[in-house]
Amino acid sequence: MNNRKLILFVVHESKKSGAPLLLLQLLKEFKAQGCFSIDILINKTGELDVAFEAIGTTYFYYPKYLLELNLKSKLLRRVLHQETSIKNHQQKLYKTLTHKRYDVIYFNSLGSQSMFTYLENYPAKKVTHIHELHAVVAGMDQVVVKSMLHNSNLLISSCKTITEFLSNTYTIDTNKLLENSVFLFKDRKKAIDNLGKPDQPSNPIFRIGGCGGVEARKGTDLFVDFAIKTIKEIPDVAFEFIWVGNDQTAMATQLTTDIKTAGLQEQIKFVGSTAHPEVHFNTLNLFFLSSREEAFGLVGLENAYCQNPLVSFDINGDLPLFINQYNSGKVIPEFEFAVFKTFILKLMKDKSYAKSLGENGKAAVVKDFNSAAQATIIQEALNKL
Repeated sequence: MNNRKLILFVVHESKKSGAPLLLLQLLKEFKAQGCFSIDILINKTGELDVAFEAIGTTYFYYPKYLLELNLKSKLLRRVLHQETSIKNHQQKLYKTLTHKRYDVIYFNSLGSQSMFTYLENYPAKKVTHIHELHAVVAGMDQVVVKSMLHNSNLLISSCKTITEFLSNTYTIDTNKLLENSVFLFKDRKKAIDNLGKPDQPSNPIFRIGGCGGVEARKGTDLFVDFAIKTIKEIPDVAFEFIWVGNDQTAMATQLTTDIKTAGLQEQIKFVGSTAHPEVHFNTLNLFFLSSREEAFGLVGLENAYCQNPLVSFDINGDLPLFINQYNSGKVIPEFEFAVFKTFILKLMKDKSYAKSLGENGKAAVVKDFNSAAQATIIQEALNKL
């Protein structure tokens, strides 16, 4: 007899971003362990659809055939009120899900607001996994946020900083709050392991990297500002600053102009989005988390595993805690360039110091931030519901 819980895992968007990727890794662990019967419901489709479909029966809140329609077909459907409307699809979907009789519904993010409303009256235990901080949550419907926090049977916080944010901002039952940790994904670890360390050029360049969408929250403007100051104030060193991530933004356009005005386009570069950011990370001498707000920053773990020293502002986030606890870099006062510059000079002067920071970071990731351990914590909590 199969006594495994039947769980519906809800994905707010099937894109290669933090929360969906983290859920995907958890589901891979759960499937490997055979601990649950897994179904998946995807709100907004994306490039991870196939990966989720390989794990369990997958449903789509919006019918997938809509993606294949051209504009004319979409307009005709709207005008003719065809029976295959989205509303009819979603009503039929709800009936299908009702017949499955799930034990638990697991929402992968506070971003799953519309899905929580859709399934709020479904007779199953509810779990909400929370990855967001104030800047993101403030833009959400607060009525639904409070409903998710109050009506979920289990809340999972992905780091200490989020736990503190929830406790300070909302009235929550701390008895139903589970704090786990983000972790380095197995496929990312494997990709980094396969690279090896690059050969050092005869005239080495000190390379500093950042990552994320080019936007204010990620502090890309601060990254570029610090890059320009560093190059100008330490003119006898060959520097290269590279930013990995979506650069099709208004801020990117403005920053590109600023870089060209400074005449530094060969030393400060946006390399865009890539499926293999580790290729860039593996060449760095330092990873700079320039974010104004960041719950943790999974790229911090990737760079730590690459044995890159880390530097971060003293923001309300868990990467500064990681850096301090594991002695893997430097936490500097917010937006203080002088401290940033001093740290860079120390890294260049004392190679053994830089090496030890990198080794400390990698050892911490291997020991305390692995997917199997974190999946086990969540698995045990779900089985207790």
